Amino acid sequence: MQAIHVFNENSALAVGNNGKIIKVMDGGISWTYLNSPTTQNLNSLYFLDNQTGWAAGLNGTILKTTDGGNNWTQLNSGVTSWLRSVHFVDESHGWIAGWNGTILHTTDGGLNWLPQGTGTWGYLYSVNFVSHLTGWVVGANGVILHTTDGGTNWSLQTSGINDWLFAIGFADDTTGWVVGENGRILKTSDGGLNWNIQSNGSPETLWSLHFQDRMNSWAAGNNGTILRTRDGGENWESLPTKTSQVFNSVYFLDHQTGWAA
Repeated sequence: MQAIHVFNENSALAVGNNGKIIKVMDGGISWTYLNSPTTQNLNSLYFLDNQTGWAAGLNGTILKTTDGGNNWTQLNSGVTSWLRSVHFVDESHGWIAGWNGTILHTTDGGLNWLPQGTGTWGYLYSVNFVSHLTGWVVGANGVILHTTDGGTNWSLQTSGINDWLFAIGFADDTTGWVVGENGRILKTSDGGLNWNIQSNGSPETLWSLHFQDRMNSWAAGNNGTILRTRDGGENWESLPTKTSQVFNSVYFLDHQTGWAA
């Protein structure tokens, strides 16, 4: 699977290739396939609450649910790009990032999507907003884009690296992390004005990032890798998973209970 969202310690939903959508209600023992309106690969999943969520994927595919994922409606994106990441700040305002420099924005919950100019035709992999105005996007060759006006204008921030970056997350408007290929982890404490490399001892590509607060974060990626920090990234520890599979997505409910897919 490509992305997972956890509702509580017993219930989670995941999306993946060929439009697959699966849900579990018993802590992971048995997963049920749900009806999907698409056969396109789904790469990203975001839930605003336990009922309302969106998924995005190949060939401009966008789906929306208002009943916890039991039923999905396909939305019109207006593009054919591979959409890699979706993020909402409330039930109306959301953004999607994807390949060919694509960033889409909606102000009506996804009924209508408008493209935003980025100044790049590169591969964009992850988008994260902390308000209606302030957000970031990351992608190929160390690209980090930042906006303070809801995406009307995007500016390039200096990452200091050329590695591809696959996930970004902010705990607030100043503190955030980025993860990517070759085990790269970057952290900012000033809203992205400066990004600092954090050593973690792993060369494995990291595809996903999840944080609880400024101190506690997790990253997951190739070869069964899951990393955790308890001190804001000063130290990262590798958690044993007893698998070599790729983890495309990681999600923690609290400091103890988490899922990876």
